[in-house]
Amino acid sequence: MNENVFLPDPADKNAESYVVPEGVVAVGDGAFENWKKLRSIELPESVVFIGKKSFRDCKSLKTVNLPKNLKEIGEYVFDEAQSLKEIVVPEGVEIIGTCAFNWCKSMKSIVLPQGLKEIGQCAFSSCSSLKSIDIPKSVRKIGELAFFECSKLKSIVIPESVETIELHAFCYCRSLKSIDVAENNPCYRSIDGVLFTKDGKTLVVYPEGLKNGVYVVPKEVEEIGRYAFEYNLSLNKIVLPEGLKKIEKYGFSSCLSLVETVFPQSLKIIGANAFKGCASLSSIEIPEDVDEIGRFAFETCRSLKTIEVAENNARYLSIDGVLFTKDGKTLLKYPEGTSKETYAVPEGIETIAEREFANSVQLKTIVIPKSVKTIENEAFSDCSSLTRVVLFEGLNKIDSAAFENCLSLEEIVVPASVVEIGDAAFSGCSSLTKIFLPTSVNAIGYNAFKACQKLTIRAPKGSYAAQYAKENNIPFEPID
Repeated sequence: MNENVFLPDPADKNAESYVVPEGVVAVGDGAFENWKKLRSIELPESVVFIGKKSFRDCKSLKTVNLPKNLKEIGEYVFDEAQSLKEIVVPEGVEIIGTCAFNWCKSMKSIVLPQGLKEIGQCAFSSCSSLKSIDIPKSVRKIGELAFFECSKLKSIVIPESVETIELHAFCYCRSLKSIDVAENNPCYRSIDGVLFTKDGKTLVVYPEGLKNGVYVVPKEVEEIGRYAFEYNLSLNKIVLPEGLKKIEKYGFSSCLSLVETVFPQSLKIIGANAFKGCASLSSIEIPEDVDEIGRFAFETCRSLKTIEVAENNARYLSIDGVLFTKDGKTLLKYPEGTSKETYAVPEGIETIAEREFANSVQLKTIVIPKSVKTIENEAFSDCSSLTRVVLFEGLNKIDSAAFENCLSLEEIVVPASVVEIGDAAFSGCSSLTKIFLPTSVNAIGYNAFKACQKLTIRAPKGSYAAQYAKENNIPFEPID
């Protein structure tokens, strides 16, 4: 090992203070990691490099001097140094590495130097006592999750040097009311504290601390960026402009108070998980030019009672408030907030898509026609009131976790056309007492009946299901 790379004697691990010797150039990776009692550390001015995880999990560390010749603060250096209250990063440091000060929950003051170029991924995430920070005019990049869950941070000013702000940089900053941008920044701009691309066409971040009940998106906006409004708890209405073309993935996810939004006729794309977790949203109308709705776009919308589609839409249709592909072959989303206790899937449907009935807690009876070939992953998972499932011959596969955690389901007859039952298909169905499996079934996945303590498998003697029951110690009753 290089004699100038310092690693302390493990016998000193219970020390409350420590002085690193003069002449040391580098503190080695993990040098003081998990020194729980260490309260202060003195580093000589000769140190130019501190290795990754050097002071990680030093939960009692309150004071540290960073040498003036230091060039970089590496990955996880002070991760979970939960007692550290302030830090002055010296001139000359150009990069603050991934998770360098992650979970320093007592940190109230951080002084960053001119010359700093990059704030790395999660660099200051979960610094929950941090109320303000000045970003130097030299910074070019703010990494993903850089200030995640800095819950007391009230404002941010983006200097003109910043070229890149990665996803979730300010996510879960509950007190953040404004993101202002230097006028001469070539990449970003701010309008009323909301962050946009310079041309104003993409809304990048709507600060979570803004308490507006209603927000009118500016008319020049064509795209709602990924995670732009995620976790906003105050918005109950969003007004989207004509000219908006795309709502990116997770654009409005977990906006728990959002009750109302009207999609403009210009809209073409609703990204995956775009409105996931919008628990107060009660209805959706899809305009005729929408040609892409991403997976799980309206999942866990517990109050959603109806999804309507413009009659002339070429890709999608609505039947009784349920979303389907235009050809009527795939059921895409059954609204979770509907009060119906019984639903019969229309004849002609061939696929029930992944998670598309999930969390439909009012549903007690589902009738699936003979046209359905596949029930995809988690299609009916967490339908806690579901007691009766009617399946017809024609079904080929019950996919992974298709009926997982259907707590009220007591009995099910699998039709003679089914050949495969996926992993965890009925896992957690704690009331399931009987399942009838035909000779056609030749594959049953891992944990298919996990936590089904009351279950008895009924199947023909000598069948695959009979052998499966024996090998997995599940009670078995033979049928003719």
